[in-house]
Amino acid sequence: MDEGTLRQLQLAQLEIAKEIKRVCDANQIDYFMDSGTLLGAVRHQGFIPWDDDMDIGMLRTDYERFISIAPESLKEGFFLQTWDTDPSFPFCYAKVLKEGTEYIEATSAGTEKRNEIFVDVFAYDSLETEKAEESSLKRMQRYRRILMMKSGIKPWKGNASKVYNFVKRVAYLYYRFIGVFCSREKLKDLYYQERTKYNHSNNTRFYYNGNTSEYLPMTFPKAVLESLCELPFEGVFMKAPRDYQTYLSLAYGDYMRLPPEEQREGHHKIISLKL
Repeated sequence: MDEGTLRQLQLAQLEIAKEIKRVCDANQIDYFMDSGTLLGAVRHQGFIPWDDDMDIGMLRTDYERFISIAPESLKEGFFLQTWDTDPSFPFCYAKVLKEGTEYIEATSAGTEKRNEIFVDVFAYDSLETEKAEESSLKRMQRYRRILMMKSGIKPWKGNASKVYNFVKRVAYLYYRFIGVFCSREKLKDLYYQERTKYNHSNNTRFYYNGNTSEYLPMTFPKAVLESLCELPFEGVFMKAPRDYQTYLSLAYGDYMRLPPEEQREGHHKIISLKL
């Protein structure tokens, strides 16, 4: 993707993020810039120059309020995509889409889910220890992979190695088979119960984002996400964790250091883009 097209994509994503901010501010819903978007705000005061997506985080209570009111509160031209509003969407988080656009990744080509320019909205849940138990992570990963197979997602696509693609495709045959015997509603319920089982415990000391696909969840002390500030992002003030230094250090290590030039690229394999 050339720099001009990437910049147009980023500005479309910024338009979506501003609409999310508007809805949240009007309804006293807390949100915060998440992952690479927060890193971009701190290091670049906007998008990381080569980034091709935008991420927003919310604690579970705020997330549930947002997805309950967004369908009626978003302005015309925006669509809240969840596994309830789009029956072919397999993921446990939400996206706000800009209608009339197209954003197709190699992994989702040919699926029936809506593929439009988006901003991700992730829920953060409580955790009692610094890491989720391995058994819990494995169960969530299994439910997530089965849902992807039932929705036609191809997670092996987009890698340059044909051998890697073949091996991963074969590995996913197991989840495709299991999916024959599991309904989407049952899988959604199992995943949700596993993700949120500590949210009402008095012993929770951490928040974690378990939405990071094949990666371990990012986990943060509760204090990091329970106090917010505002930071400039592309000329707009967006909410962020007040202790963003701790967040970014835990997520990225030496976060102010730029990666080598060969690693400065977006992480989505986009095969069709219409702005």
